[in-house]
Amino acid sequence: MNKKLIIIITVAIVVIVAIVAIILITTNKKYTVRFDAQGGSNIPEIEIKAKKNETIVLPKYPKKEGYQFMYWEDEDHNRVSSNFTVKKDTVLTAKWWELGTGVSCAEEITEVSSGLFTH
Repeated sequence: MNKKLIIIITVAIVVIVAIVAIILITTNKKYTVRFDAQGGSNIPEIEIKAKKNETIVLPKYPKKEGYQFMYWEDEDHNRVSSNFTVKKDTVLTAKWWELGTGVSCAEEITEVSSGLFTH
């Protein structure tokens, strides 16, 4: 074999090994989902490790004296459903409605859903 052919084969093997390594690393990477209950109880600062596109079940609703839990919100201020698909490291934050403000939590959630509520 000539030198050029040996170099080409060696480079090809290195590239193939690098591609396989990248695929293995990215498919096994786990992302962290943290829950920030904003002072709510029964949800400690927990973390869930999950693979990309894995669906996780959100924890039970936290409780907070004088407040009604409304929903979990992602870092982009989107409401998160009960089954959350992991795309990246994420912090989900509890959103609360203060009781005794004259508007019910159900009315507030309706306003948020219909886009009438802005923050």
